[in-house]
Amino acid sequence: MINKIVKRLLRCQTSRNNLRRAAQRRAENAASTMLQMYMLHCKNILIEKKFMNALNFSVMMLTGWYFFMIVYSIYYTYITALETFQRSLGSNDIKEYLNPMMFVVYQCIQLYLLVLVPTVCTERAKRMIGLLNVISVSHHHCPVPERLLETLMVDCMQQNYSISNYGMYVLNRSLLFGMIATMTSYLIILIQFHIQKYE
Repeated sequence: MINKIVKRLLRCQTSRNNLRRAAQRRAENAASTMLQMYMLHCKNILIEKKFMNALNFSVMMLTGWYFFMIVYSIYYTYITALETFQRSLGSNDIKEYLNPMMFVVYQCIQLYLLVLVPTVCTERAKRMIGLLNVISVSHHHCPVPERLLETLMVDCMQQNYSISNYGMYVLNRSLLFGMIATMTSYLIILIQFHIQKYE
């Protein structure tokens, strides 16, 4: 009888040790998987930055080009509309008015897409902190080493994910709003010069 009890206790102890080893293996696997995922994320960010650094000059020239063309096209549309309304309105006049308007819309869409791509990349890179938090909460039954998780989260928070052009300005939606404000200022100045010319 005592022999049976001792054997059962040994079996229970052995099964507990096996469960602990299995839990420890799962935790090690989860930690290595999380580390590999984070390293892959860091490599993707580095590739994106290298790609944008290779395109810095062309992006800067395109941004300047779109800025100039949008201001010029809106000003030309204003002049065309003003001259059209001073005389009679015909079908050719409507074509003359619609052509620069369509060009302005096309240029605005191009500028928006130029700014949208880096913005989306930056926003997706910043979501890594949320993913790390979800992993830490969802794997409470198989605990990932806390020190590793804290280290990854601190490293993730300290990284600068924004994509800039030669460090002069960041390519995001705020650039778009800043350009719209600057274009509006230039257009007001051009229209004021045009009004003074005819007074």
